[in-house]
Amino acid sequence: MGEALRYHEMERKLRESLPYLRQEYFQLLLQFPTTPEQAAKRWDFLQIGLERERFVVMLAEIDQFAEQTGTPPVQEVELIRFTLQNILEESIAQSTQGFVFRDNTNRFVAVFNPPASASVEGLAEQCRENIEKYSRYTVSLGLGEEVRLIHQISYSYAQALTALSYNFYTGGNSVYSYRNISLVHHPATRYSPDKEKELLYCVRSGNVDKACDMIDALFQEMVDVAAPPAPEAVKGMCDELAFLMNRVFAEKLTPEELEPVERQANAIKRLSSYKRTELQSKLKELCRAGCRLIHRRRLEDANQVVERVIEHIRRNAASNMTVNDYAKMVYLSGSYFANLFKKVTGMTVGQFVTTERMEQAKTMLVEGKQVQEIAQALGYEDRPYFSELFKKHTGMTPSEFKQQYMR
Repeated sequence: MGEALRYHEMERKLRESLPYLRQEYFQLLLQFPTTPEQAAKRWDFLQIGLERERFVVMLAEIDQFAEQTGTPPVQEVELIRFTLQNILEESIAQSTQGFVFRDNTNRFVAVFNPPASASVEGLAEQCRENIEKYSRYTVSLGLGEEVRLIHQISYSYAQALTALSYNFYTGGNSVYSYRNISLVHHPATRYSPDKEKELLYCVRSGNVDKACDMIDALFQEMVDVAAPPAPEAVKGMCDELAFLMNRVFAEKLTPEELEPVERQANAIKRLSSYKRTELQSKLKELCRAGCRLIHRRRLEDANQVVERVIEHIRRNAASNMTVNDYAKMVYLSGSYFANLFKKVTGMTVGQFVTTERMEQAKTMLVEGKQVQEIAQALGYEDRPYFSELFKKHTGMTPSEFKQQYMR
């Protein structure tokens, strides 16, 4: 009697653990090669309720799962996953025999026999519709091709992964079949070298708006073809663009300034799960961060250049140097320097020189110097002209200013 009880207890524990053992078996079967004999032996022991020949693997990934759920309690995440798995199981059971289990946090694997009454794509579409209808989530589904034997299931799984990667383009809520993808010829994808050059020129000049427009144009060119390139090919090109932009930033910035930009470029390279819109957005974020630093660096350099000229003007107020003379001092062209000076000070070089001379004239008048002496000291041979400029600047003649101060 005791032996019989022990036997029934072991039998009960085995029955209870069978669902977990089946899931573990399928997870190993999908990932690692095995012999037909080993695969069949475990199949019989685990009492798997599928036909022993002809299988299809389907992957179902919950769209934007992390963004939609945030950080809910563990129980709530479990409930969401249980609900979606249940919908998948019931949808498949209406047409054929299948086994559904969780592959990771937001993805399920379904292994099933091809249905007799519907196409594999039709069954996947029914799963997609039911999840959208009966839950607040949507899924992307990737279908592998049909295989005949148990130990070949891993081939269909690899194909389903490839098919699922094409939600890169749509963002989700779609069915992707490896059979349809593999029928399309994907030529070697490469964006226009001219557009790449223009992007890097915009980055080098700090023109962030134009640079972001060029990133959009490059993406449009990459995907606006009859046969869009494989997602991993687009990811490779994004990594290359991030590297090229980072190299331009390295030419313009100090190592300390470059550090946060390099972190962003490396984060793009490390992305393992991504969508087209996400890659596009992250490249533009990288572009904005680098261009912002280049712009700040250019302003600092411009301020230093202009400050050097301003110091010279203050020390040599009587000098009658031209704009070109000042430009030569800082190794710039006359027109570029004139624009730079006005951008930094808000005045033309001539206006600034006159203003500085008038401010120095005020100080000299207060010190008691004569108007003729001041005019000559500031480079004005014509006293009436000096007095006219002074009145225009202060609203008073030099004599009136001196008298008012003395009172």
